[in-house]
Amino acid sequence: MKEYQSLSHTRWDCKYHVVKKQGSVWTFRRRHAVGSDRPVRAHAAISAGFFHMDRQMPRQPRLDLAGVPQHVVQRGNDRQPCFFQDVDHVRYLDELPEVCLREKCAVHAYVLITNHVHLLMTPSTQGQVARVMQPLGRRYVRYVNGRYRRTGTLWEGRYKACLVDSETYRLRCYRYMKTGSVRVGPSFCGRGHG
Repeated sequence: MKEYQSLSHTRWDCKYHVVKKQGSVWTFRRRHAVGSDRPVRAHAAISAGFFHMDRQMPRQPRLDLAGVPQHVVQRGNDRQPCFFQDVDHVRYLDELPEVCLREKCAVHAYVLITNHVHLLMTPSTQGQVARVMQPLGRRYVRYVNGRYRRTGTLWEGRYKACLVDSETYRLRCYRYMKTGSVRVGPSFCGRGHG
C-alpha cells in the first residue's frame, strides 16, 4: 500500500505511518520495537503534524462518592462457589475489617453466600471502595488457592456497585441481604463495622 504521509509520531513506544485513507477512516501501520507490522484502523484528526486516534477507551470509572453508601456485589467465577467451608467465611470476615479500617471505609451490613458476597459500605473519600475490594479479593483468592490447591481466578470480573442514595433504599438493601441469604441457603450475614 502506498503511504500518503509519514508521521513521525511516537506513542506507546510505537511509530504510526499512514497507509490508506477511506473517507474519514485512516488505516495506520504500527511498527513495534520488535519489527512486526500490524495495520490499525482508526478515526484520526490530523492537524499540524499531530494526530489523535479515537481508540476504544478503557472501562469507565465507577461513580464513587465520599459519604454515599454503596451496595457492592462480588460473584464467584461462573457462579461457582467461593466459600467452601465455614472456615472460609471466617477468613473473609477476618480480612474485611482489617482492610476497611486501613482504608477508612465503613461496612454497615454484609452477607456471604456460597457463590457471592453482598456488602453495604460507605467510603469516607472517593475511590475507597475499590481500594478495599481489590486487596480483599486478592488476599482471599491467595488464601483459597493455597488452601484448596487450586489456581486461577475465583471472582467473576470486577465487583459491581450501585450508590444507595436514600434512607429508603438503604433499608431495602438491608432487607434484601437478610431475605436473600435465607432464600439461597447457608450464609453468614450480619451488621458491619462502622
